[in-house]
Amino acid sequence: ASLNSLLVPLRRHSARAFARFAPRPGLELFTELMWSQPTVDAQLAAAPAIFPAAFTINGPFFNDQSRPILSAAYDGDDDGVGQALLIKRFTDIGPRRRSAEREYARAVLGFVADISETWRLEGAYSYARNETVTQLQNAASLARVRQGLLIDPLTGGCVDPSNGCVPVNIFGVGVLSAEAANFIRVDSFENRDEAVQHLVSVVATGEIFTWSQGTARASAGLEYRRNRARFAPSPIYSTGDALGFAGGFNASQPRGGAIEVYEAFGEVLVPLLQDQPLARQLLFEAGGRVSDYATSGTVWTWKAGGQWQPAEPLRLRGMYQRAVRAPNIGELFTTPSSAIFSFPTFLDFCRASNDPTGRGFADICISQGMDPAQVGVFDLPNNTDFIVNQILTGNPALEPETATTTTFGFDYTFPTASLIRVAADYFSIEIEDAIRFIDTPFTTCPITRAPGGVVCSTITREPGGAVSSVTFRPENLSLAQV
Repeated sequence: ASLNSLLVPLRRHSARAFARFAPRPGLELFTELMWSQPTVDAQLAAAPAIFPAAFTINGPFFNDQSRPILSAAYDGDDDGVGQALLIKRFTDIGPRRRSAEREYARAVLGFVADISETWRLEGAYSYARNETVTQLQNAASLARVRQGLLIDPLTGGCVDPSNGCVPVNIFGVGVLSAEAANFIRVDSFENRDEAVQHLVSVVATGEIFTWSQGTARASAGLEYRRNRARFAPSPIYSTGDALGFAGGFNASQPRGGAIEVYEAFGEVLVPLLQDQPLARQLLFEAGGRVSDYATSGTVWTWKAGGQWQPAEPLRLRGMYQRAVRAPNIGELFTTPSSAIFSFPTFLDFCRASNDPTGRGFADICISQGMDPAQVGVFDLPNNTDFIVNQILTGNPALEPETATTTTFGFDYTFPTASLIRVAADYFSIEIEDAIRFIDTPFTTCPITRAPGGVVCSTITREPGGAVSSVTFRPENLSLAQV
Protein backbone atom coordinates (compact mmCIF):
# COMPACT_ATOMS: atom_id res chain seq x y z
CA ALA A 1 0.00 0.00 0.00
CA SER A 2 3.00 2.31 -0.14
CA LEU A 3 1.75 3.91 -3.36
CA ASN A 4 -1.47 5.24 -1.81
CA SER A 5 -1.88 9.00 -1.67
CA LEU A 6 -2.02 10.08 1.97
CA LEU A 7 -2.57 13.75 1.14
CA VAL A 8 -5.10 14.12 -1.66
CA PRO A 9 -5.08 17.33 -3.76
CA LEU A 10 -8.35 19.20 -4.17
CA ARG A 11 -9.27 21.87 -6.73
CA ARG A 12 -12.55 23.70 -6.36
CA HIS A 13 -14.32 26.41 -8.33
CA SER A 14 -17.51 27.88 -6.90
CA ALA A 15 -19.87 30.79 -7.33
CA ARG A 16 -22.85 32.10 -5.35
CA ALA A 17 -25.44 34.79 -5.89
CA PHE A 18 -28.21 36.09 -3.63
CA ALA A 19 -30.88 38.64 -4.37
CA ARG A 20 -33.84 40.17 -2.51
CA PHE A 21 -36.50 42.47 -3.89
CA ALA A 22 -39.37 44.19 -2.08
CA PRO A 23 -41.99 45.33 -4.62
CA ARG A 24 -44.17 46.70 -1.81
CA PRO A 25 -44.24 46.80 2.00
CA GLY A 26 -45.01 43.40 3.48
CA LEU A 27 -43.83 41.44 0.42
CA GLU A 28 -40.32 40.32 -0.36
CA LEU A 29 -39.05 38.12 -3.19
CA PHE A 30 -35.74 36.32 -2.96
CA THR A 31 -33.52 34.01 -4.96
CA GLU A 32 -30.40 32.01 -4.21
CA LEU A 33 -28.04 30.55 -6.82
CA MET A 34 -25.13 28.29 -6.05
CA TRP A 35 -22.63 26.37 -8.17
CA SER A 36 -19.58 24.39 -7.14
CA GLN A 37 -17.17 22.10 -8.97
CA PRO A 38 -14.57 20.29 -6.84
CA THR A 39 -12.09 17.85 -8.36
CA VAL A 40 -10.10 15.28 -6.39
CA ASP A 41 -7.24 13.22 -7.83
CA ALA A 42 -5.92 10.27 -5.84
CA GLN A 43 -3.27 7.64 -6.40
CA LEU A 44 -4.02 4.16 -5.07
CA ALA A 45 -1.90 1.07 -4.59
CA ALA A 46 -1.73 -1.44 -7.42
CA ALA A 47 -4.91 -3.38 -8.15
CA PRO A 48 -5.71 -6.12 -5.60
CA ALA A 49 -7.78 -9.09 -6.66
CA ILE A 50 -9.31 -12.32 -5.33
CA PHE A 51 -10.74 -14.47 -8.10
CA PRO A 52 -11.15 -18.13 -9.10
CA ALA A 53 -9.35 -19.08 -12.29
CA ALA A 54 -7.95 -21.95 -14.33
CA PHE A 55 -4.20 -22.00 -15.09
CA THR A 56 -1.92 -24.24 -17.11
CA ILE A 57 0.35 -26.30 -14.88
CA ASN A 58 2.43 -27.72 -17.73
CA GLY A 59 3.08 -24.28 -19.22
CA PRO A 60 6.16 -22.06 -18.92
CA PHE A 61 5.31 -20.54 -15.54
CA PHE A 62 6.37 -23.49 -13.34
CA ASN A 63 9.44 -25.71 -13.09
CA ASP A 64 9.63 -29.49 -12.99
CA GLN A 65 9.77 -29.55 -9.17
CA SER A 66 6.60 -27.49 -8.62
CA ARG A 67 4.38 -29.08 -11.29
CA PRO A 68 3.70 -32.36 -9.40
CA ILE A 69 2.82 -30.43 -6.24
CA LEU A 70 0.40 -28.16 -8.11
CA SER A 71 -1.13 -31.09 -9.98
CA ALA A 72 -1.83 -32.96 -6.75
CA ALA A 73 -3.40 -29.93 -5.11
CA TYR A 74 -5.36 -28.29 -7.94
CA ASP A 75 -5.75 -30.68 -10.90
CA GLY A 76 -8.26 -33.29 -9.83
CA ASP A 77 -8.92 -34.62 -13.33
CA ASP A 78 -5.21 -34.64 -14.28
CA ASP A 79 -5.69 -32.67 -17.51
CA GLY A 80 -2.80 -30.30 -16.89
CA VAL A 81 -5.09 -27.40 -15.92
CA GLY A 82 -5.42 -26.34 -12.29
CA GLN A 83 -8.44 -24.68 -10.68
CA ALA A 84 -7.79 -22.37 -7.72
CA LEU A 85 -8.70 -19.20 -5.92
CA LEU A 86 -5.97 -16.73 -6.83
CA ILE A 87 -5.03 -13.76 -4.63
CA LYS A 88 -2.80 -11.16 -6.21
CA ARG A 89 -1.82 -7.49 -6.10
CA PHE A 90 -0.85 -6.41 -9.62
CA THR A 91 2.21 -4.37 -8.71
CA ASP A 92 3.72 -5.06 -12.15
CA ILE A 93 1.24 -2.72 -13.87
CA GLY A 94 1.75 0.12 -11.40
CA PRO A 95 -0.56 2.13 -9.12
CA ARG A 96 -4.19 2.92 -9.85
CA ARG A 97 -5.62 6.43 -10.13
CA ARG A 98 -9.04 7.76 -9.21
CA SER A 99 -10.17 11.20 -10.35
CA ALA A 100 -13.58 12.45 -9.24
CA GLU A 101 -15.14 15.65 -10.58
CA ARG A 102 -18.37 16.74 -8.95
CA GLU A 103 -20.67 19.48 -10.16
CA TYR A 104 -23.27 20.80 -7.75
CA ALA A 105 -25.91 23.39 -8.66
CA ARG A 106 -28.80 24.77 -6.62
CA ALA A 107 -31.41 27.41 -7.37
CA VAL A 108 -34.08 28.77 -5.01
CA LEU A 109 -36.93 31.14 -5.80
CA GLY A 110 -39.27 32.23 -3.03
CA PHE A 111 -41.27 34.90 -1.26
CA VAL A 112 -42.05 36.20 2.22
CA ALA A 113 -45.39 37.96 2.71
CA ASP A 114 -47.15 39.49 5.70
CA ILE A 115 -50.69 38.15 5.65
CA SER A 116 -51.74 39.97 8.85
CA GLU A 117 -50.18 41.97 11.64
CA THR A 118 -49.13 38.78 13.42
CA TRP A 119 -48.79 36.16 10.67
CA ARG A 120 -46.23 35.70 7.91
CA LEU A 121 -46.28 33.32 4.94
CA GLU A 122 -43.11 32.02 3.31
CA GLY A 123 -42.95 29.87 0.20
CA ALA A 124 -40.12 28.60 -1.96
CA TYR A 125 -39.21 26.27 -4.78
CA SER A 126 -35.72 24.83 -4.93
CA TYR A 127 -33.94 22.72 -7.51
CA ALA A 128 -30.68 20.94 -6.74
CA ARG A 129 -28.55 18.69 -8.90
CA ASN A 130 -25.36 16.85 -8.04
CA GLU A 131 -23.42 14.93 -10.68
CA THR A 132 -20.16 13.10 -10.06
CA VAL A 133 -17.98 11.73 -12.84
CA THR A 134 -15.36 9.31 -11.51
CA GLN A 135 -12.51 8.38 -13.82
CA LEU A 136 -10.68 5.16 -12.91
CA GLN A 137 -7.32 4.26 -14.41
CA ASN A 138 -4.85 1.37 -14.47
CA ALA A 139 -7.05 -1.55 -13.52
CA ALA A 140 -6.49 -5.08 -14.79
CA SER A 141 -9.00 -6.95 -16.94
CA LEU A 142 -10.22 -10.10 -15.19
CA ALA A 143 -11.23 -11.71 -18.50
CA ARG A 144 -7.80 -11.08 -20.04
CA VAL A 145 -5.95 -12.33 -16.97
CA ARG A 146 -7.94 -15.56 -17.15
CA GLN A 147 -7.32 -15.77 -20.89
CA GLY A 148 -3.57 -15.32 -20.45
CA LEU A 149 -3.31 -17.99 -17.74
CA LEU A 150 -4.28 -20.79 -20.14
CA ILE A 151 -1.19 -21.66 -22.20
CA ASP A 152 -0.73 -24.24 -24.93
CA PRO A 153 2.27 -26.32 -23.69
CA LEU A 154 3.27 -27.14 -27.26
CA THR A 155 3.40 -23.59 -28.62
CA GLY A 156 3.91 -21.55 -25.44
CA GLY A 157 1.15 -19.20 -26.60
CA CYS A 158 -2.38 -18.59 -25.36
CA VAL A 159 -4.93 -21.32 -25.92
CA ASP A 160 -7.26 -18.52 -27.04
CA PRO A 161 -5.11 -16.09 -29.09
CA SER A 162 -7.91 -13.52 -29.63
CA ASN A 163 -7.41 -9.84 -28.76
CA GLY A 164 -3.65 -10.25 -29.16
CA CYS A 165 -3.36 -12.50 -26.10
CA VAL A 166 0.06 -13.07 -24.61
CA PRO A 167 0.89 -15.38 -21.66
CA VAL A 168 0.17 -13.71 -18.32
CA ASN A 169 2.48 -14.84 -15.53
CA ILE A 170 1.12 -13.63 -12.18
CA PHE A 171 2.99 -16.20 -10.05
CA GLY A 172 5.58 -13.94 -8.47
CA VAL A 173 6.71 -10.35 -8.26
CA GLY A 174 8.31 -8.68 -11.24
CA VAL A 175 7.63 -11.68 -13.50
CA LEU A 176 4.92 -10.11 -15.68
CA SER A 177 6.29 -9.13 -19.09
CA ALA A 178 5.73 -5.66 -20.51
CA GLU A 179 3.63 -7.21 -23.29
CA ALA A 180 1.44 -9.04 -20.76
CA ALA A 181 1.06 -5.90 -18.66
CA ASN A 182 -0.17 -3.98 -21.70
CA PHE A 183 -2.51 -6.85 -22.62
CA ILE A 184 -4.31 -6.95 -19.26
CA ARG A 185 -4.18 -3.23 -18.41
CA VAL A 186 -7.45 -1.24 -18.49
CA ASP A 187 -6.26 2.27 -19.23
CA SER A 188 -9.31 4.29 -18.24
CA PHE A 189 -13.07 4.19 -17.79
CA GLU A 190 -15.63 6.36 -15.99
CA ASN A 191 -18.75 6.02 -13.84
CA ARG A 192 -21.46 8.63 -13.38
CA ASP A 193 -23.64 9.38 -10.36
CA GLU A 194 -26.49 11.87 -10.50
CA ALA A 195 -28.94 13.06 -7.87
CA VAL A 196 -31.71 15.62 -8.45
CA GLN A 197 -34.14 17.12 -5.95
CA HIS A 198 -37.26 19.26 -6.47
CA LEU A 199 -38.72 20.84 -3.33
CA VAL A 200 -41.77 23.05 -2.89
CA SER A 201 -42.72 24.35 0.55
CA VAL A 202 -45.16 26.83 2.08
CA VAL A 203 -44.98 27.73 5.77
CA ALA A 204 -47.15 30.10 7.81
CA THR A 205 -45.80 31.41 11.12
CA GLY A 206 -47.43 33.70 13.65
CA GLU A 207 -49.22 34.30 16.92
CA ILE A 208 -52.32 32.38 17.93
CA PHE A 209 -53.17 34.22 21.16
CA THR A 210 -51.75 36.47 23.86
CA TRP A 211 -52.54 36.21 27.55
CA SER A 212 -51.09 37.26 30.87
CA GLN A 213 -48.24 34.74 30.68
CA GLY A 214 -47.09 35.64 27.19
CA THR A 215 -47.77 35.05 23.52
CA ALA A 216 -48.42 31.62 22.04
CA ARG A 217 -46.92 31.06 18.60
CA ALA A 218 -47.50 28.45 15.93
CA SER A 219 -46.38 27.41 12.48
CA ALA A 220 -47.98 25.17 9.89
CA GLY A 221 -46.99 24.18 6.40
CA LEU A 222 -47.06 21.93 3.38
CA GLU A 223 -44.15 20.44 1.51
CA TYR A 224 -43.52 18.35 -1.60
CA ARG A 225 -40.21 16.66 -2.40
CA ARG A 226 -39.06 14.51 -5.27
CA ASN A 227 -35.63 12.92 -5.09
CA ARG A 228 -34.25 11.09 -8.09
CA ALA A 229 -30.91 9.33 -8.32
CA ARG A 230 -29.14 7.13 -10.82
CA PHE A 231 -25.81 5.38 -11.14
CA ALA A 232 -24.47 4.73 -14.64
CA PRO A 233 -21.30 2.61 -14.48
CA SER A 234 -19.01 1.79 -17.35
CA PRO A 235 -19.72 -1.67 -18.82
CA ILE A 236 -16.31 -2.93 -17.71
CA TYR A 237 -17.23 -1.90 -14.16
CA SER A 238 -20.74 -3.35 -14.11
CA THR A 239 -19.57 -6.70 -15.51
CA GLY A 240 -16.96 -7.06 -12.77
CA ASP A 241 -14.08 -7.15 -15.24
CA ALA A 242 -12.03 -4.31 -13.73
CA LEU A 243 -9.76 -5.86 -11.12
CA GLY A 244 -8.88 -3.26 -8.52
CA PHE A 245 -12.14 -1.34 -8.79
CA ALA A 246 -15.01 -3.78 -9.36
CA GLY A 247 -13.32 -7.00 -10.26
CA GLY A 248 -14.68 -10.41 -9.46
CA PHE A 249 -16.69 -9.74 -6.32
CA ASN A 250 -17.94 -6.16 -5.97
CA ALA A 251 -19.30 -5.10 -9.35
CA SER A 252 -22.21 -2.63 -9.30
CA GLN A 253 -25.01 -2.67 -11.81
CA PRO A 254 -26.76 0.43 -13.21
CA ARG A 255 -29.47 1.54 -10.84
CA GLY A 256 -31.84 4.39 -10.30
CA GLY A 257 -35.19 5.40 -8.93
CA ALA A 258 -37.22 8.22 -7.47
CA ILE A 259 -38.97 8.95 -4.17
CA GLU A 260 -41.89 11.38 -3.89
CA VAL A 261 -43.35 12.60 -0.60
CA TYR A 262 -46.14 14.98 0.36
CA GLU A 263 -46.10 16.37 3.89
CA ALA A 264 -48.18 18.53 6.20
CA PHE A 265 -46.89 19.74 9.54
CA GLY A 266 -47.64 22.02 12.46
CA GLU A 267 -45.96 23.22 15.65
CA VAL A 268 -46.98 25.28 18.69
CA LEU A 269 -45.01 27.01 21.45
CA VAL A 270 -47.19 28.09 24.39
CA PRO A 271 -45.99 30.02 27.48
CA LEU A 272 -47.68 28.54 30.57
CA LEU A 273 -46.01 30.69 33.21
CA GLN A 274 -43.85 33.79 33.09
CA ASP A 275 -42.21 35.87 35.86
CA GLN A 276 -43.81 33.78 38.59
CA PRO A 277 -42.26 32.36 41.78
CA LEU A 278 -40.04 29.38 40.79
CA ALA A 279 -41.07 29.93 37.17
CA ARG A 280 -39.36 32.76 35.43
CA GLN A 281 -40.57 30.97 32.30
CA LEU A 282 -42.41 27.73 31.60
CA LEU A 283 -42.98 26.80 27.94
CA PHE A 284 -44.91 23.94 26.35
CA GLU A 285 -43.90 22.78 22.87
CA ALA A 286 -45.65 20.29 20.57
CA GLY A 287 -45.60 19.42 16.90
CA GLY A 288 -46.71 16.86 14.38
CA ARG A 289 -46.07 15.86 10.78
CA VAL A 290 -47.77 13.47 8.39
CA SER A 291 -45.73 12.22 5.43
CA ASP A 292 -47.10 10.31 2.47
CA TYR A 293 -44.29 8.49 0.63
CA ALA A 294 -45.07 7.10 -2.80
CA THR A 295 -42.75 4.18 -2.04
CA SER A 296 -43.38 3.56 1.67
CA GLY A 297 -46.90 4.75 2.52
CA THR A 298 -48.07 7.18 5.18
CA VAL A 299 -46.22 7.77 8.45
CA TRP A 300 -46.74 10.12 11.40
CA THR A 301 -44.15 11.88 13.51
CA TRP A 302 -44.69 14.07 16.54
CA LYS A 303 -43.06 15.69 19.53
CA ALA A 304 -44.12 17.04 22.93
CA GLY A 305 -42.04 18.69 25.61
CA GLY A 306 -41.11 21.93 27.20
CA GLN A 307 -38.69 24.20 28.99
CA TRP A 308 -38.71 25.34 32.61
CA GLN A 309 -36.61 28.21 33.85
CA PRO A 310 -37.09 28.34 37.64
CA ALA A 311 -34.55 31.16 37.99
CA GLU A 312 -32.49 33.35 35.69
CA PRO A 313 -29.32 31.21 35.51
CA LEU A 314 -30.97 27.75 35.28
CA ARG A 315 -33.02 26.25 32.45
CA LEU A 316 -34.41 22.69 32.38
CA ARG A 317 -35.72 21.04 29.21
CA GLY A 318 -37.25 17.78 28.09
CA MET A 319 -38.79 16.28 24.96
CA TYR A 320 -40.53 13.07 23.92
CA GLN A 321 -40.74 12.51 20.18
CA ARG A 322 -41.35 10.07 17.40
CA ALA A 323 -39.14 10.17 14.30
CA VAL A 324 -38.96 8.17 11.06
CA ARG A 325 -36.48 7.47 8.31
CA ALA A 326 -37.89 6.23 5.05
CA PRO A 327 -35.68 3.93 2.95
CA ASN A 328 -33.46 5.75 0.48
CA ILE A 329 -33.11 5.16 -3.24
CA GLY A 330 -30.13 2.82 -2.90
CA GLU A 331 -31.85 0.67 -0.29
CA LEU A 332 -34.99 0.41 -2.41
CA PHE A 333 -33.74 0.21 -5.97
CA THR A 334 -30.24 -1.31 -6.04
CA THR A 335 -30.24 -3.58 -9.09
CA PRO A 336 -29.46 -7.22 -8.22
CA SER A 337 -25.90 -8.18 -9.07
CA SER A 338 -23.96 -11.34 -8.37
CA ALA A 339 -20.30 -12.18 -8.10
CA ILE A 340 -17.95 -14.73 -6.60
CA PHE A 341 -16.94 -14.31 -2.97
CA SER A 342 -15.10 -16.40 -0.40
CA PHE A 343 -15.71 -17.17 3.28
CA PRO A 344 -13.49 -19.09 5.75
CA THR A 345 -14.79 -22.62 6.23
CA PHE A 346 -14.81 -22.35 10.02
CA LEU A 347 -17.68 -19.84 9.76
CA ASP A 348 -20.07 -22.43 8.33
CA PHE A 349 -22.12 -23.53 11.35
CA CYS A 350 -23.64 -26.43 9.36
CA ARG A 351 -20.39 -28.34 8.83
CA ALA A 352 -20.17 -31.56 10.84
CA SER A 353 -17.07 -30.34 12.68
CA ASN A 354 -19.21 -27.60 14.26
CA ASP A 355 -21.75 -30.18 15.59
CA PRO A 356 -24.88 -28.59 14.09
CA THR A 357 -27.21 -31.08 15.83
CA GLY A 358 -25.73 -30.72 19.27
CA ARG A 359 -25.62 -26.93 19.03
CA GLY A 360 -29.21 -26.67 17.78
CA PHE A 361 -28.48 -25.57 14.20
CA ALA A 362 -30.04 -28.56 12.37
CA ASP A 363 -33.39 -26.85 11.69
CA ILE A 364 -31.61 -23.79 10.35
CA CYS A 365 -29.46 -25.85 7.97
CA ILE A 366 -32.51 -27.73 6.69
CA SER A 367 -34.47 -24.48 6.19
CA GLN A 368 -31.62 -23.22 4.00
CA GLY A 369 -31.94 -26.22 1.65
CA MET A 370 -29.77 -28.95 3.19
CA ASP A 371 -31.00 -32.55 2.99
CA PRO A 372 -31.78 -33.70 6.58
CA ALA A 373 -29.70 -36.81 5.93
CA GLN A 374 -26.62 -34.59 5.42
CA VAL A 375 -26.85 -32.89 8.84
CA GLY A 376 -23.82 -34.10 10.77
CA VAL A 377 -22.33 -35.64 7.60
CA PHE A 378 -21.49 -32.62 5.42
CA ASP A 379 -18.11 -31.15 6.34
CA LEU A 380 -15.40 -28.81 5.11
CA PRO A 381 -11.65 -28.72 5.76
CA ASN A 382 -10.24 -26.26 8.27
CA ASN A 383 -8.23 -23.18 7.34
CA THR A 384 -9.51 -22.91 3.77
CA ASP A 385 -12.10 -20.79 2.00
CA PHE A 386 -15.33 -21.86 0.35
CA ILE A 387 -16.49 -20.00 -2.76
CA VAL A 388 -20.10 -18.86 -3.08
CA ASN A 389 -22.23 -16.67 -5.27
CA GLN A 390 -22.79 -13.32 -3.56
CA ILE A 391 -25.98 -11.46 -4.50
CA LEU A 392 -26.32 -7.75 -3.70
CA THR A 393 -29.77 -6.27 -4.14
CA GLY A 394 -32.20 -3.63 -2.94
CA ASN A 395 -35.53 -4.30 -1.27
CA PRO A 396 -38.63 -2.46 -2.59
CA ALA A 397 -40.70 -3.89 0.29
CA LEU A 398 -38.87 -1.87 2.95
CA GLU A 399 -40.93 0.20 5.38
CA PRO A 400 -39.75 3.33 7.21
CA GLU A 401 -37.81 2.77 10.39
CA THR A 402 -39.12 4.56 13.47
CA ALA A 403 -37.44 5.93 16.58
CA THR A 404 -38.81 6.99 19.95
CA THR A 405 -36.57 9.53 21.65
CA THR A 406 -36.64 10.82 25.22
CA THR A 407 -34.35 13.71 26.14
CA PHE A 408 -33.72 15.64 29.35
CA GLY A 409 -31.20 18.37 29.93
CA PHE A 410 -30.25 21.60 31.61
CA ASP A 411 -27.98 24.57 31.19
CA TYR A 412 -26.67 26.88 33.88
CA THR A 413 -25.09 30.29 33.36
CA PHE A 414 -22.79 31.51 36.12
CA PRO A 415 -23.35 35.20 36.86
CA THR A 416 -19.78 36.26 36.19
CA ALA A 417 -18.20 38.75 33.84
CA SER A 418 -16.99 35.92 31.61
CA LEU A 419 -20.49 34.39 31.35
CA ILE A 420 -19.47 30.79 31.95
CA ARG A 421 -22.20 28.38 30.84
CA VAL A 422 -22.44 24.63 31.39
CA ALA A 423 -24.94 22.22 29.89
CA ALA A 424 -25.74 18.52 30.08
CA ASP A 425 -28.23 16.33 28.21
CA TYR A 426 -29.52 12.77 28.44
CA PHE A 427 -30.79 10.90 25.36
CA SER A 428 -32.65 7.59 25.16
CA ILE A 429 -33.36 6.38 21.60
CA GLU A 430 -35.23 3.19 20.73
CA ILE A 431 -35.37 2.22 17.05
CA GLU A 432 -37.97 -0.15 15.56
CA ASP A 433 -37.84 -1.80 12.12
CA ALA A 434 -34.29 -0.53 11.64
CA ILE A 435 -33.16 -0.64 8.01
CA ARG A 436 -29.85 -2.43 7.76
CA PHE A 437 -27.92 -4.58 5.29
CA ILE A 438 -27.42 -8.09 6.63
CA ASP A 439 -23.70 -8.33 5.94
CA THR A 440 -22.59 -10.92 8.53
CA PRO A 441 -25.07 -13.81 8.13
CA PHE A 442 -22.62 -16.55 9.15
CA THR A 443 -22.04 -14.97 12.55
CA THR A 444 -25.51 -13.46 13.09
CA CYS A 445 -27.68 -16.42 12.06
CA PRO A 446 -26.31 -18.80 14.75
CA ILE A 447 -27.02 -16.10 17.34
CA THR A 448 -30.62 -15.50 16.27
CA ARG A 449 -31.36 -19.24 15.84
CA ALA A 450 -34.42 -18.46 13.71
CA PRO A 451 -35.00 -20.88 10.80
CA GLY A 452 -36.60 -18.90 7.99
CA GLY A 453 -35.87 -15.56 9.71
CA VAL A 454 -34.69 -12.60 7.70
CA VAL A 455 -31.04 -13.22 8.67
CA CYS A 456 -30.81 -16.99 8.25
CA SER A 457 -32.80 -16.91 4.99
CA THR A 458 -30.04 -14.92 3.27
CA ILE A 459 -28.05 -18.17 3.03
CA THR A 460 -29.11 -20.90 0.59
CA ARG A 461 -27.59 -24.37 0.35
CA GLU A 462 -27.40 -27.29 -2.01
CA PRO A 463 -28.99 -30.55 -0.79
CA GLY A 464 -25.51 -31.86 0.00
CA GLY A 465 -24.96 -28.99 2.45
CA ALA A 466 -22.61 -26.70 0.55
CA VAL A 467 -23.53 -23.00 0.51
CA SER A 468 -24.71 -22.01 -2.97
CA SER A 469 -25.40 -18.29 -2.46
CA VAL A 470 -25.47 -15.51 0.09
CA THR A 471 -27.79 -12.53 -0.43
CA PHE A 472 -26.92 -9.11 0.93
CA ARG A 473 -30.04 -6.96 1.06
CA PRO A 474 -31.46 -4.36 3.44
CA GLU A 475 -34.21 -5.49 5.76
CA ASN A 476 -36.42 -4.01 8.47
CA LEU A 477 -34.85 -5.63 11.50
CA SER A 478 -36.24 -6.11 15.00
CA LEU A 479 -35.71 -8.70 17.68
CA ALA A 480 -39.02 -10.33 16.76
CA GLN A 481 -38.04 -10.70 13.10
CA VAL A 482 -34.47 -11.98 13.10
